[in-house]
Amino acid sequence: MKRIVLILCVLLIGGVAYRSAPMFHEFWKMASDDPIVYASDIEAFTAADEQYPPPINAVLFVGHSNIRFWDDLQDHMQPLTVIRRGFGGAKVNDLLFYADRIITPYQSRAIVVNIGGNDISSGLGNVAKEPPDVFATYQKLIAYIRAQRPDPPIYFLALTASTSDPEYQRRAIALNKLVKDYSAQGKNLFYMDASEAILNAEGSVSPELLRSDGAHLNAAGYALLAVPVRQRLLDDEPGWNRVN
Repeated sequence: MKRIVLILCVLLIGGVAYRSAPMFHEFWKMASDDPIVYASDIEAFTAADEQYPPPINAVLFVGHSNIRFWDDLQDHMQPLTVIRRGFGGAKVNDLLFYADRIITPYQSRAIVVNIGGNDISSGLGNVAKEPPDVFATYQKLIAYIRAQRPDPPIYFLALTASTSDPEYQRRAIALNKLVKDYSAQGKNLFYMDASEAILNAEGSVSPELLRSDGAHLNAAGYALLAVPVRQRLLDDEPGWNRVN
């Protein structure tokens, strides 16, 4: 009997470790400030582009794991066509480093960027950065994109500030404000806050909308988040071909 219990415990621990391995691998990459740790992720995007040429005039969604896990993005954004380029653990500087491979090569009509959450997060070896430092790198990212693609509108999908960590919440609110003010003054730069779609009456994300890791949205959460994002893009679409 003891042997059976021991075997069951080993199987249980093994199963948990197997399911958790990708998450811990992502945390390991997030803790690094070297973009090279994402080389294999970017190579996978390049290989996919070679096998299936990306569509012209699509909306490019790019960023960290919130974009990577959005499996139903194409269905949610209909009738718009999308390209999804998210890699878990990514920071703003990682997008800047790989922009010439996963942002500027695409002939996209619009670009939606969701990034910065990993920059301001602490724990598991990651050293949180303060909002002004993250924002300065975001400005460099926009400048680089604009040098190659001067016209497509760029949307910053705001970070969800709902969290039990007051320091993360402070940084998220501050970074959102910096980008919002910056976008209001820029050409074809926009700020999009869709977080209310996934918040409950207490102002937090309901557990039933999160994956088992408690940090990322599940399918139901993405379905709710998609509604205001899709509507904003459709409302703005008639003006995308107009240069401000």
